[in-house]
Formats: sequence, C-alpha cells, structure tokens
Amino acid sequence: MAADPFTALGIASNVVQFVDFAWKLVVGSQTIYKSSAGASESNAVLRVIAADVSRLGNDIIVSGAYPALENLSRECKTISNDLLVLLENLRVKGKKTKWKCFAVAMQEIWSKGEVDELSSKLARLQSQLTAHLHWLLISEVSSIAKAIRDIRDTSVRLDLKRRADINALRKDVLDALEPLQRDENDLRSARDRAREIPTSKPNDLEDLSSKLQKLSITITALETQGTKAAADLDLLKSLYFTDLMTRHNRIEDAHAKTFTWIFKGTMPNYAKPINYVLWLRSQTGIYWIQGKPGSGKSTLMKFICDHPKTKQHLSFWAESKGKKLLIAKFFLWFSGSKLQKSQEGLLRGLLFEILRECPELTHHVLATRLAFRRELEMESLDPSVSSWTRAELAAVFQYLARQDISTRFCFFIDALDEYDEERKTHDELIKSLEKISESDDIKLCVSSRPWTVFVDAYGESQWLLKLEDLTREDIRQYVSDKFEENQQFRRLKARDRGYQELADDVVRKAQGVFLWVYLVVRELLEGFNYSDSVQLMRMRLGQFPEDLDEFFRRMIESIPKIYRPKTARTFRLATTINEPLLLMTYALLDDVEEDLELSLRLAIEPLNPEDVAFKVDTMRRRIDGRCRGLLEVVEVPQSLLLAHDPEPSFQFEVDFLHRTVRDFLSRSKDISSYLRDDSDTDSETWTLCCHALVAQIKISPPQIERLHYFLDLFFYFAHMASKRLVSPGIIDRLLDEVEASYILSRSKLEPTWPKDSSVIVGLACQNGLIRFLKRKVKGRSDLSNSSTERRGPPILWIALTPHRFLGHNFPQIVEYLLKCGADPNEFYHQMSPFVCFVKLLNDRGMWQERESLLEIIRLLLQYGANIGACFTPDSVSSAAGSLPVRSVLERHFGAEKCSWVIRKALGSREDVSSASGSRVEPTQTMAPRQNLGKGSFGTANASSWLDHQRLVKIWG
Repeated sequence: MAADPFTALGIASNVVQFVDFAWKLVVGSQTIYKSSAGASESNAVLRVIAADVSRLGNDIIVSGAYPALENLSRECKTISNDLLVLLENLRVKGKKTKWKCFAVAMQEIWSKGEVDELSSKLARLQSQLTAHLHWLLISEVSSIAKAIRDIRDTSVRLDLKRRADINALRKDVLDALEPLQRDENDLRSARDRAREIPTSKPNDLEDLSSKLQKLSITITALETQGTKAAADLDLLKSLYFTDLMTRHNRIEDAHAKTFTWIFKGTMPNYAKPINYVLWLRSQTGIYWIQGKPGSGKSTLMKFICDHPKTKQHLSFWAESKGKKLLIAKFFLWFSGSKLQKSQEGLLRGLLFEILRECPELTHHVLATRLAFRRELEMESLDPSVSSWTRAELAAVFQYLARQDISTRFCFFIDALDEYDEERKTHDELIKSLEKISESDDIKLCVSSRPWTVFVDAYGESQWLLKLEDLTREDIRQYVSDKFEENQQFRRLKARDRGYQELADDVVRKAQGVFLWVYLVVRELLEGFNYSDSVQLMRMRLGQFPEDLDEFFRRMIESIPKIYRPKTARTFRLATTINEPLLLMTYALLDDVEEDLELSLRLAIEPLNPEDVAFKVDTMRRRIDGRCRGLLEVVEVPQSLLLAHDPEPSFQFEVDFLHRTVRDFLSRSKDISSYLRDDSDTDSETWTLCCHALVAQIKISPPQIERLHYFLDLFFYFAHMASKRLVSPGIIDRLLDEVEASYILSRSKLEPTWPKDSSVIVGLACQNGLIRFLKRKVKGRSDLSNSSTERRGPPILWIALTPHRFLGHNFPQIVEYLLKCGADPNEFYHQMSPFVCFVKLLNDRGMWQERESLLEIIRLLLQYGANIGACFTPDSVSSAAGSLPVRSVLERHFGAEKCSWVIRKALGSREDVSSASGSRVEPTQTMAPRQNLGKGSFGTANASSWLDHQRLVKIWG
C-alpha cells in the first residue's frame, strides 16, 4: 500500500522534538532532572536522560517512502546513539558524583572537537529539516503538497459544506518555519554555547526552543487534520458516484409563482387542508406526494426540497428537541444507471449527503461499518475506502435510526415508482424506508405514481396530497405566462378577448397533468404564429386527446409517412438501450443506411470540425422532425462519461421528453405494429447500427475512453444482430473490420502497444458471439498461463465479467474456453478468473438466472477451479479479512445446493470429501488488486478506460 503522505509530517515532528531536546541537553541551557530533594544523583539523572534520549530516538521511524526524511531520521539515530554512548561513559566514570548540568559533565568526557562536531550535526540537521519541510509544503511534486491540493479540490468538487481548512494549517507551518530559516543567529548562538562551560545563563536558547516547539505543534496539527480530512474524503468518495445528481439537475425548475400553495395550508375551491407545513414542523414518519404520470411530481419535489421555507419549518422541528437539522435528497430515475434506480444508489446518495453536511458523524458511520464487518469476519477491510454492500448501508441507517444523536434528518426521495432492481420489489423498498422512518429523528417525504403498492402503504395516512387536484392555478399561471411571451398572441388578444379565454379552456382539459399542458401549449403557440382565429384555435385544442397515451399516439400518427421507417428505428434504439445514445451515432446511422459500404471504406481519420458541426445540426433537425418532440436532443450531463470532452460530437445525446413516453412506447403493441409496417426489420436495424459504430470508431478523434465506449456499443449491437439471424458472414466481416480498426487506432495512440486482440475476443465472449470466438481462438496458445507475451487479463477473466449493456454471462462460452485450455486458476494481478467471478457475485449479487450462474460455477469447478480459495473484497490491512469462496457460494445459493454443484463438478475425486460439509481450509488467498495503473489490456506504459471499466466491475 502507498504510504500516507501525512506520515512524513509525523516523522518530521518527531525529528523537531528530538532536535529541541538535544539542543537543551548539549548546550545546557537549563538545570534539568533535579531530584525531589534538590540534589541530583548522577546515576539517577543519567538513567532518566538515557530513557528520554532512547524514547525520542525510537519515535523517529526510518521510512523508505521519503528518502530525504530517511536521511534526516538516520542522522537523528546517529546522534541518539552518540549520546547514549556518552551517557554510558558518564555512568562508569562517576557513580556517586553530583553535578548540576549534563553539558558540564559532557565536556569532561568529550574533547572540544567532539563537542563541536555534535553541535554542528545538530545545526545541520535543523537546517536541513526546515528546508525539507518547506519543500514538502510548497513543491508541486511533493506528495504532501499534492495531498493538500487533492483535499482542497475534492472538497470543492463534492461541494462539502464544512471544508477542512488544511491550507490555513499549512500556512501555520510555513509561518513557524520562516523565522527558523531566516535567523541564522539562533544556530550560531547554539553552537557557540555548546563550546563553552555553561554559566548562569539558563535562558540563552529559550527563543530557539520556543520556535522549535511552535513548529512541532503546527506540524502535528497539520498531520492530524490532514490525515483525518483525507480519511473523511476517502469515505465520501466511496459513497459518491458520478451521476448522483444527474436526475435532480435535469429536472426543470418550477415555473415562476407555481407550487407556492404548498406552504399556505389552504387553497380556494379545495376543501381539504394542505398539511405539508404541519408535517414539516411537528410530525414524523412518511409524507406521500402522489400524482398521475406527467403531473409534475419531480418538479414539485425539486421545488420543496430546495426551498428555504422547507428548511425554515424543519428547523423548528429539529430545534424543538435541541438538535441540528440535516436535509438530504435522492431522485430515483428509471432511465438512469443502475445506481440511479436501486436501493444501493439511494442509500449511498443519502449517506453521502449526510456526511457531506455533518462530517462529525463520520466516526459513527465508520464504527458501525466496522462492527458490521466484524460479524462477517471482515474487520480488516478498511471501512473508509472499500466498496459498499446494501446490507452495510442498511446497517448504517438502522444505527442512525436507533441512536440518540444531536441531529434530526429529513429525506426527500422522488419517484419511488422508478425504482428498478433485479429480483427486488417495490414492496421491499417500502419496507426499507419504513424501517428508516421508525426513528423519531428521521422522517421522509416521498413521491410516486398512485400504484396499488404505494396506495396500500401510504393511502390511509393523513400525511399525503394528490398533486393533480392542487395544480389548477399553477397550470393557469404557466399557460398565461407562455401565451403572454408570444408577441403575436399579445397582438391578437388586444383585438379579441376570446384569445385570453383559451387559457381557461386549457386548464379545464388538463386534469392536472403538466406534461399534457406543455405539449398542448407548444402546439397552440404555433397557431398564434399563424394568426389562427379564436374559433380555429379552439378547434386545435379540441383535437388534442385529454389522455397522455392518446396524445402520444396522435403525435406519432401525425409524423409524415415518409419519416416513419426512421422514426421506428429511432424509437426502437431508444427503448432497447437503457441510456441515451450520442446524437452523432444517429447521424452516422443515417449515413450508413444510404451507403452501407461507407463504414468499410472510411479511413481512420477524424472528421474536420466543420463536418462535425454540420452533422450535429442536421441530425438535431431530423430528430425533431421524426419524433415530434417525444425524443429531444439534450446536452450530455457534466458528470457523465464523455461530458468533459470538448469534441462537439460528444456533447449532445438523444433522450426521451419524459419517462411516460418510454412507458407508452414499451407497452403499446399497436403503435409498435403501426411503426413496424413501414420500418426496416430488426435484423436490418442492428446491422446498420454495427456499421454506424464502425464508422464512429474511425472518424472520432483518437482517445482511449471514446474508443472503448464505442466498442461496448458495437458488440452489443453485434449481439442483437446475431440474435436476429443476420447472416454470419455479414457479422464476421463487421467484427473483422472493427478488430482491425481498434488495433490500428490503439497503435496510433500507443506505438509500443503489442497489437493484442484479446480485448476484441473478450468482448465477443461477453456478448455470446461464439462463431467469432471459435475462429479467433483456434490455434491460440495464450488461453492459459503458458503465454508470456499477453499483457492483459486472461480471456476467461473477461468472459466471466458481465457486459456493460447486456449484463449477463454465457455458460456455453465459458465451457468452450475451458475446453480450449483456459485456466480458471491463472493469476492476473493476484486474482484468478474463478475467484474474480465469485468476488463479483459477492459484491453485486446475482445478475442473471440462478441456474445459469450455477452452471458456470459447475463448469469452472469441473475444470479445476480452486474451491478452497479465499479473496479479500477490497483494500485490506492483512489477510485476516479474507472470505472463503465456498462461504460466498453458500450464502447466495444455500449450503445444500452448493454442495450438490460441487459433487456434480468433482465427481469421485478426493476433493469431493470437502464438499460434503466439512470446512475447506483456504489453500489460495487472493490479495486485493492494487492500483493497476498501466499495462492492462495492452502495453506496460499505457492505461485503458475499458480495462478500468472491466476491472472496476470485477473489483467492486
């Protein structure tokens, strides 16, 4: 493990203390070590002095991590040993002698030259130490200066509310160093005094000692706070994920003057009280905001959790118990990443907010996590940096719910209906939230559609509101404002008040659904621009279905017939992949449809900026024409993969207007049939997608991240094409082309890269492309550890890792690799493919059908996988926290099923005895992967985003 950079400060502080003590001892600037009777027996004094010299000398650790400090530490050790030898000589010389000062006795033993040499050593040691400390704190390449910058930058990036003022402490040390470096008189005086028999001047070196003591105190403070701040940030970084705030940030702010009724308690023409403020100020438990699809629930949740009045009322609730308030929020998102729609992501997001606002709770969280891990015999795992399990997160929240701490919490959780986790139900989510809310100091405001599971859980409570019943005036405000913004409307209204009444007509038909209003207003504004009469405008309005599904249907049916094949393909792509595709991908899809051979003819050369800008603008217009606003072009969120890329082709993506559009397209079979009548076939769609990705790999500016992002997409499309019975010859040709393009592109980026195709073969394994695999593996000798040239992980390792878009493994692929000689126990970065697979199971849970995973485990065991192996899930301080592979399998599949699989795999081999119930002693311990840094999947001097992504998934 890399040394903690702040350790250097601890070493430096000990050196300073030693120097201060040695000066006092050698110069004799004070009367020391008096007995209680006022007399100093030399032997008694010498014993005490020797003990102090030995203690201070031993406190100085010689660390190879800091060569300059290592030299200074060795010098201290040398001086300490010299003093100890001197002390022994004094002890022998005068067993009964009484003396006032060590310095006087020292000069009786040592010559003037020896005393001068010792004082010069001390002066040199002090001078070198102050110079090195100054360098450590200001040099760009110093690990401490870098650590301080990292703490500062990370604190800003994570928007920490209370940032450790490390810079101020750093300045304190520099201020303490400055007089020691500036004033050489102190050192000259110390050396001169060491040459003289001390007289009655006990305070001669008080100024130097005071400066050294101040330096030691400031160094210790910086070390303590720096180490703590670094550990706190490590914990926060273990909770943070890049798209944590993406959904919240994408939600439009509430329209001006809307939703303010929620703080007023009553509304005209609404009989029930709005008890939200009462709940904020005095109640606990769960407040439920329910609403139809498109009614504005997420907009309202963003409005209230960010509104100062919410904090004001909640502060009253917290202060009534003499406690502080903490507000945290999380917005679930069905169209987002796994963490954006899972309990793990939800709990990590809330806990991140808690610790960001209240760093004083960090030690509670670490202690709870450590206690939880002790129960699983994993206590040696570092709880501040290792990855989280859902069980650990739940344990932390249960602790917060049970303990009487000085904080009260209110959590805002949007869109419970968008929760989507494999083999988990909404009922389980509800139960988890209820457990959290059992504490009098924790309450939750949640929102969802009025699904039966939520109505059953919250529908009988008095603490709820039905959003569509309360937004009539908000809709009126929105419609009126949008109309008034239109210049032509203002001109028409001045002539005919009937135009003004159109707003009332929209409100009456809206039924509280803001999304419907948004779509209708967009259409009506077009009529104003054409100066349609009031009668014609009312006819326009009358044509809009009041039901959202019918509205979407009408919009799709209004798409010109000539666009429908491309519309169908666009919708098919958008609904199949659970994340938005780049706008440029759609542009290239159009290009290769017109010229299928284009992708094969293109040279590997980036498009010029003018062509990129033209394609982006052209495709933006085409998406608008084909999709009628149901899909829209948006900027890539700043936190996501390619967000910081200045290349224009990576700055825009295509996403649904609203989740209700995706839902409608997914469930409306008649619309699917309607679109399919005029569309290309599924096989044609996925073949075109493969061609588009080949083109995108070739024309994109060279960068590892881009290259492997496109590879992931290409192989997913190739998998989809192979499932649709696309001609194997076509797929093989495309696979060969993408392999050649990848090798050439990678070679341009890294000239020393050995042109290894293992990444391509591994991706083919992940996507079930067994025909290509057989063709590429035939005759290869690097499927086992006999290969010394391969730089990346074994192909079996990659095959056992679920693909980014597909998310499951293929037993037939694993079996073929094993038959070809792949070794399930081959070490790569201190872990075998088999143990890597089990670790992934431990970290993620079952990601596909139980029987399919069991079949893979059976195959691995049959071909020699070590069932007695252990692994450590994350960074550990020792091997004591290792988990036996078998215990993980038994926890997931049950002991009986696990034993059955082992018996079936091992047959009558003698290993089978261990499968019948007796504990298997670990025979192979896999240490955690240190920072792989460079060399994965390629040369030893180049890193790879794909390597990182694969291994992050493997290593949690």
